Amino acid sequence: MSDNTNPNFNLSDIFHFLGVAVCAVLTFYSTIYVFYGNTLIAGFCAVIALIVPYLIVDNMKRLKQDKELNKSDNTTPEMMLGGIYFVVVFLVLFVFHFHFIEVEFSKKDDIKAAGLNKVKELKDLKTAYEQSVAQKVNDFNTLFTTNFNNIKTADRTSRASFIEKLQTELGKGIDPIKLMDMPNDPSTAQDLEDARSRKEKTILQSYEQEALHKEYEEYTQNAQSVFDNWQNMKVAYYYNDIQNMYQTLLQAYKQKMPEFAYKETLTTNSAINLTSPISSLGNASAGGWLIALVVLLVMHFCILGKYLFAERPEVGPKLVRKTNNGSKPRGSIEIR
Repeated sequence: MSDNTNPNFNLSDIFHFLGVAVCAVLTFYSTIYVFYGNTLIAGFCAVIALIVPYLIVDNMKRLKQDKELNKSDNTTPEMMLGGIYFVVVFLVLFVFHFHFIEVEFSKKDDIKAAGLNKVKELKDLKTAYEQSVAQKVNDFNTLFTTNFNNIKTADRTSRASFIEKLQTELGKGIDPIKLMDMPNDPSTAQDLEDARSRKEKTILQSYEQEALHKEYEEYTQNAQSVFDNWQNMKVAYYYNDIQNMYQTLLQAYKQKMPEFAYKETLTTNSAINLTSPISSLGNASAGGWLIALVVLLVMHFCILGKYLFAERPEVGPKLVRKTNNGSKPRGSIEIR
């Protein structure tokens, strides 16, 4: 096949490369959302979106300017490549590109608000656990104070039952004989305060989540920043992963405190599913469709401009193969 393309670089070529570049960028950012912020997969998809349109349109232009094909009026290869472009580049990529435009221009505020609410729910879970731990400490201190006051005010006969209760709460470290004989002595009060303090530390240590909470603090700071500043390279990852962190925290809390009762999952919902381009098509507003169609039609016009504005070469007499209709022999050729 002869190559009759014009070697000069013209305006349609510039717009073609701009359109292909926009196609690759839109593909990259849309697949960033779909694949949870995986830049490797998104980068691979962007390269494909860069190469495929270029190759299809470049070959469509070559076929359009091929003298032999024009001489025989054979446009079938052009039409086949045009069909491939329509299905692969326009229809398939349209779903992803529409998703990106819908997220960025129509649903961004909703997703941002939903993401920040998820972060808040995560913080609320930690706060609820810390409040439960604090309540256990308060319950212990209340019981300690009540029993100690009863010991000081009760007669010797009744005092024994209160001392037993206090021993149950404090464990080791108190002198029951001293409590029985000198409940109001300052040294007795100090001994009990030391025992109370040790017990309180034991309670706190039994519910400690230091390593997990260190990870949690870093995680929530990053997630808060991602949504506050709309870091679209990370939005999809945190938007979908917060549920995993929520479950990790909840399970760790219930392991330390089986009676800890809290909602089992996040309750925040968004108007759009970041990882599902199809959902964008179903939930888009009329304005969203208008913006997407204008942007994408202009982009595809730029990509196809290299082919559309390429001139067909002037050819001499065309060769037309006649069919066997009775007037010409089979396979005869007419020059016109």
